[in-house]
Amino acid sequence: MISMKKKRALRSALAITICTVTIASVNPPVYSAPSTDELESTTSGLKGELNDLNSQLSSLSKELDNTSSQIEDLSAKVEKSKLDLASAQLDEEAQYDSMKDRIKFMYEGGISGSESSYFRKYGRFPEQG
Repeated sequence: MISMKKKRALRSALAITICTVTIASVNPPVYSAPSTDELESTTSGLKGELNDLNSQLSSLSKELDNTSSQIEDLSAKVEKSKLDLASAQLDEEAQYDSMKDRIKFMYEGGISGSESSYFRKYGRFPEQG
């Protein structure tokens, strides 16, 4: 049989062999840096995307400026229309009051033929004085 010393030596050799094989078989993955061509390709693609996004931004900015300008123009037109409406309402009130005065004058005092033709010609009665 094998002596105790030889058994120990064999066990030690076997243990060292198992450890060596285990360490040698575990290879951590090695990552290599991307090649220059890959980096240039990626950079070129990203630059293209950036240029596209910048042109879209520029286009949207111009569209926003145009829309803002249209809004300002329409706001100015609305304000002018409001002023025109107020002026027309004042004119309407003045014309209505003037018409009431003419009708009142015609029914209260009557008008002569010359006053009637003056009214038709000038749209108002001659000054009484």
